[in-house]
Amino acid sequence: MQNEPTDTQKFLVEFGKLLKKTRKSMGLSQVNASAEMRIDYRHYQNIEGGKINLRLDTMMKLIKFYNLDKIRDEIEVGTFSDLLSGKPQEDVRSDWEILYDYFVKGGKAGFGVCTQTTMINHMNDTLKEKVGIAGGGGVLEASNADLLDEQELVQLNHYLKQSCKNGGEAIEPVVVHLRHRDGARVPFLMVPDVRCSFDGEVAETQGIFIDASTLEEEGSRLSQLVKSYKKFSQASDMLKSS
Repeated sequence: MQNEPTDTQKFLVEFGKLLKKTRKSMGLSQVNASAEMRIDYRHYQNIEGGKINLRLDTMMKLIKFYNLDKIRDEIEVGTFSDLLSGKPQEDVRSDWEILYDYFVKGGKAGFGVCTQTTMINHMNDTLKEKVGIAGGGGVLEASNADLLDEQELVQLNHYLKQSCKNGGEAIEPVVVHLRHRDGARVPFLMVPDVRCSFDGEVAETQGIFIDASTLEEEGSRLSQLVKSYKKFSQASDMLKSS
């Protein structure tokens, strides 16, 4: 017997329908809309389908992009009414987004997207270059096992799954070793952003990958950029010793 959807699930389905209606009225495809908001295309598809929990910063990004605070009466928001009214004015960007803007958009760090815990679907050119993958363009279909040793892959998957079991809480940066095409193992500080499904499984992981030389050059900026600097400082020491 299928469980009755929760109020949150019902809201997310209705919210997704509103996104779709508004996007079409603006003449945008899912590809164009997700690209303009810097949301992974597959993740955006799940959002419109009401299939995935939304973080506050992602929801605020959608509200701002589609001007949803102006048409809030079209959806029953319940406990989300204050959120959709546009009242929160403070900067709701997470540490992860701040790091993405500075390191990834600034061309200083690698970026990759994995669906579930098995397939790599996207790599930016910076990460491709650092692991010796030729060719521009971000789309990539490869197994995580192509880049990570089996033991480290198991440990990373367990780490990511634990985040979802704990309600999708933000997790600390972790040191990973990606396999270069020449066989060498290149250490990175990975800053993961995990998206969880309703049943508590990993739906998608977006990762910022900072190598040791970049961290050495830009490390002082971390203390200025993020509130959780202590976590990065501890992980940075691990990266230097690996």
